[in-house]
Amino acid sequence: MKPTALPPALTLACMALLATPAARAADPAAILNRAKAAAGGGAWDTVRVLHTRARVATGGLSGTAEAWEDLRTGHYVDTYALGPVQGAEGFDGKSWNQDNSGQTRVDDSGEGREGSANESYRRSLAYWYPERHKAEISDAGDRAEGGRTFHVLRIVPEGGRPFEMWIDAQTALIDRIVEKATHDTRTTFLSDYREVNGLRFPFVSRSTNGETQYDQTSALEQIEVNPPVDAARFHRPEGKTHDSAIVGGKSAETVPFQLLNNHIYVRATMNGKPLQVLFDTGGANILTPGAVERLGLKSEGALQVRGAGEGSESAGVVKVGEVALGGVTLRDQFFLVLPLAGLAQVEGVDVDGIVGFEVLKRFVARVEYARGELTFFLPDSFQPPAGTTAVPFTFDGETPQVEGAVDGVRGLFT
Repeated sequence: MKPTALPPALTLACMALLATPAARAADPAAILNRAKAAAGGGAWDTVRVLHTRARVATGGLSGTAEAWEDLRTGHYVDTYALGPVQGAEGFDGKSWNQDNSGQTRVDDSGEGREGSANESYRRSLAYWYPERHKAEISDAGDRAEGGRTFHVLRIVPEGGRPFEMWIDAQTALIDRIVEKATHDTRTTFLSDYREVNGLRFPFVSRSTNGETQYDQTSALEQIEVNPPVDAARFHRPEGKTHDSAIVGGKSAETVPFQLLNNHIYVRATMNGKPLQVLFDTGGANILTPGAVERLGLKSEGALQVRGAGEGSESAGVVKVGEVALGGVTLRDQFFLVLPLAGLAQVEGVDVDGIVGFEVLKRFVARVEYARGELTFFLPDSFQPPAGTTAVPFTFDGETPQVEGAVDGVRGLFT
């Protein structure tokens, strides 16, 4: 299972929009032109960079976020700290995210590419400046809700997916963005518009998929227009980490495992206490509530997580000081807290948690099923055996995907 993205992308500055009351415009271009004029008109033509700071909250966690946005290119960098969860995400031509450990991963999935295309479109204000990012814009009609009327535009950025922009018919403020992805439809409501440097910005946003306990809120505390900035700020960070090692200065370590129901189970030690965990290549770090209690840790928050199906559930978060698989060690690891009751019932095996992805992104691994052994290598010391073939893969979240074919039918395989 994997957490939904944290925190919501900070699109507040890119949705700044205030206009005087007016009758229904004849076409989408007229609506957008009128909105731009009321929001500052030609003053927006000189805005190159926006820098914002905000207070953010989601799933019982709260903290801070910062965003840098290059309006001319649609490139951006967001950083956040929510309790024990911290990281960054951005777009520099490709969508990327940086996790708690400092490692950076490009999101190569189709959904990731579409989502970043939409985000880049909105961050560059391309609905006002179509030369920055092409899109198909059409009139989706008027909608009435709560005694208010909204002009709705349907926008499909090049390389992206459709989303709706709802504009209040009385004030011409952008009231919300509605976007349907694979698992849910997310609506971002914008409010508390204020003037900064003669431009109008929504200072509050609330993003929801309809399950209000997982709503993500953001309140701007600072906006800078055209601050000095180095172009390198928008580059994807290298993302190295130094939180793992093999004890004794060795370059490789072999760890025994049990193969149960065709799944790999290993004995792990966390904060010096033994646990049995499922080793899964695409598995995010997960611990059961019972394991967390035995480790003397306290879970925080209630984040929404999803598995392979349509359902979701709440997960707390904890940080484990040290995780060891034999002599392979990882420090300061972020874990989701989930019951995993269904897994234990299906497997018929007591399990304290799941590891895999965080280990395999730091070490090369060899699985020898016949011997029941996992061997981990430091990447710099690994030499592929003669005659092997390297198969490239991409990521859908934490899950590797490869291109392949079955009976001549090509596709992506997890």
